[in-house]
Amino acid sequence: MADSISNMLSNIECIDATCKEKQDFVEISVIKTFNEVLKADNITRETSLKSLGIHSFNYIQIVVELEEKFNIEFEEDYLNLNVFSSVEEIIAFIKNKF
Repeated sequence: MADSISNMLSNIECIDATCKEKQDFVEISVIKTFNEVLKADNITRETSLKSLGIHSFNYIQIVVELEEKFNIEFEEDYLNLNVFSSVEEIIAFIKNKF
C-alpha cells in the first residue's frame, strides 16, 4: 500500500508551486491516520498533540503508519513526541519530503 500511495503522489504533476492536489492528499491521509490510531473522529490540522493526550507509544504508531503510507522516514530527531506541537506541523514535515 505504501508504494501505491507514494507512486500516486509522485505521479501527480505539479503545475504550480503549491500543487494543491498533492497537498490535500497528504493532509487528508495524515488526519485519517491520526483518527484511526487514536480511535477518534474530531482531529483537524489545527489540533494540538497536547490536546489529544497523545503518549509516546501512540506517537510512534502514528509515525510508523505515516512512514509506511508515504514511503518516507522520520529521522531520529523527529521520533521525539515533543518535536511537533500540532497535526499541522506533521503535515508540513511530510509535504517537505516531496
